[in-house]
Amino acid sequence: MKPNTSHEKAYLTETEAAAFLAEIGLPVAPASLRKWRCEARRDQPAAVRFGRQIRYARVAILAWAEARLQPATPTLEGASRE
Repeated sequence: MKPNTSHEKAYLTETEAAAFLAEIGLPVAPASLRKWRCEARRDQPAAVRFGRQIRYARVAILAWAEARLQPATPTLEGASRE
């Protein structure tokens, strides 16, 4: 994970969060983020509220994405299926 630089926002809107997820290879629609938040799903990027505005912390999105990573299963060449 690279450090936050001055040109990167620490907190993203729903649309920005969806775009950021797509950039890192996890395409998620803004509507999905909204639905997950309203359903209070545990498996979602954490959102915070600033007054009436909902924001997603960039570091929380990266942590959520890393938690979803699964190791690739190695393929055994020449192995027979029985």
